[in-house]
Amino acid sequence: MSGDWTPSEATEFLLSRELFGIKPGLERMRLLAQELGNPQDQLRTIHVVGTNGKSSTTRYAAALLCQMGVPAGAYISPHLIDFNQRVLLPSVTGRIPTEVSAQHFAAAVERVASAEQRVAPKLPEGDVATQFELVTAAALLLNSESGADVAVLEAGLGGRLDATNILRDDGVVALTGISLDHTRWLGNSFEEIAAEKLAVLRTGGKLAVSESVTEEIRGLARERARLVGAQVLEAGPLRGVEGMAAFGDFQTRNLSLAVEAVALLEGRASDQIIGTVAANTLIPGRLQCIAQNPTTFIDSAHNLEGINVLADEVRRLAGSRKVIGLFAVLDDKDAIGMLAAMLPAMDGIVVTEADNPRSRSATSVERVANEVGFTEVRVATDPMSGLEAARSWAGRDGFVIAAGSVHLAGDLLAEGASRVVTAL
Repeated sequence: MSGDWTPSEATEFLLSRELFGIKPGLERMRLLAQELGNPQDQLRTIHVVGTNGKSSTTRYAAALLCQMGVPAGAYISPHLIDFNQRVLLPSVTGRIPTEVSAQHFAAAVERVASAEQRVAPKLPEGDVATQFELVTAAALLLNSESGADVAVLEAGLGGRLDATNILRDDGVVALTGISLDHTRWLGNSFEEIAAEKLAVLRTGGKLAVSESVTEEIRGLARERARLVGAQVLEAGPLRGVEGMAAFGDFQTRNLSLAVEAVALLEGRASDQIIGTVAANTLIPGRLQCIAQNPTTFIDSAHNLEGINVLADEVRRLAGSRKVIGLFAVLDDKDAIGMLAAMLPAMDGIVVTEADNPRSRSATSVERVANEVGFTEVRVATDPMSGLEAARSWAGRDGFVIAAGSVHLAGDLLAEGASRVVTAL
């Protein structure tokens, strides 16, 4: 795949589409894919939907398939540092899915942009593809031309009207779990949100359900599968796996769901393959240890359910050590609930602002932290200075956890280097 665009030109083009925000609907995506030759039709797929755990499940499923000798790519979102991190393709050895290069990604974006120009006359005046639709089209194109037999795709927002919902009907859907997030677009109840996500399951498909799904949502999943005649596998505890490379008991649930999704698509992976994937798959930005003395973790938990799970993990990992949190949050998130959930696990907290136009101000977060009961709150002007302050406060024998936003995790992993900041 060749092209004239540089990575910076592709990035500039994608960022220019933020002005158009989020526009649920499939017509633009279908026309764009058709102009590109419908790359999604060349791929068997696992479509990962849910609220939390999607990226981890997607990475695990792609890794399992590659270890089984099935060339598999993946599509995840959002990125931590740059857009190309969203696309994983089969490596030369076929055993590990790896990030597409920035230049290869730019060439795909250029082709997608050209295709969009050709479909423009078919759209209402002024209607253009969103940033997510363009990146999704590039991901499908890259996967279809990479030699991948399977693409594992993480849904962006919901499912029914998400840009990823143009896949073949005979794919596998993996449901990670449901919580109240993005209620503006998906509904104000667990049932409404579940219906939006389960709508991607169609006649001829198959469904894998995480063990973390509540019984009420499990019932909705079974009913949807009955209506479309889909086979269902419900994941259970993953036994016999030791030495997970990724921290967090919740990752065993994500791996278990990936195992069941792969079983529906390709057959069950052997215990040896599952063990190899467990021991060698790292999940960037998910309870990722980035330093010692003090032990320092970052996590992308950005809603109440994710923070509740994280707080339990922090108590387990930190033991009796002094725990200092670093926290930033976007302005549309439940800052009160998230900080209240973190309170019992923390001895103090540093509040800061992620590099994102939607980030809540540090002084505003400070007020919320005081309101929910934090007696030790410090304010940092930016994430890196906040991390330094938290580590100094914790001491060499302490424990630091940074959480609250995917963008905070990206800022810390970038360590001051250039990071592509997206408001969406």
